[in-house]
Amino acid sequence: MAIDIRKLLKSVVAHGASDLHLLANTEPQIRLDGRLRPVNLDPLTPQELEEMCYSIITEKQKKVYEEAGELDFAIFVPDVGRFRGNYYKSMGHIAAAFRIIPSEIPSLDDLKSPEIYKKLVKRERIDFSNWTYRIR
Repeated sequence: MAIDIRKLLKSVVAHGASDLHLLANTEPQIRLDGRLRPVNLDPLTPQELEEMCYSIITEKQKKVYEEAGELDFAIFVPDVGRFRGNYYKSMGHIAAAFRIIPSEIPSLDDLKSPEIYKKLVKRERIDFSNWTYRIR
């Protein structure tokens, strides 16, 4: 295997990127500030990519991918983080996308949300159980 996929995922976190995208015959790419940017590595052959992808899933998951042509899963890389993974087919070969799952949920202030969101969150819940619905 040419590249350890765990090292690629670690580089995603190190660069502050949100995603890792892997396609056969293309160099790995990370999503940084909403834009895909190539990582300074050689393009992955279809065989290298398949080997990388299969190295982090179970035999059962491999079977699901091979039968359905797609697989969604989560992976935890110690000392790196959690990721949502998706394997799919692109031009007849396995392709993969990984997204970081944040370990902390950002606050509305962290997200620079408008004040109206804070007001909505603080509103009392409306009890809909006594409402009558009329169907026309």
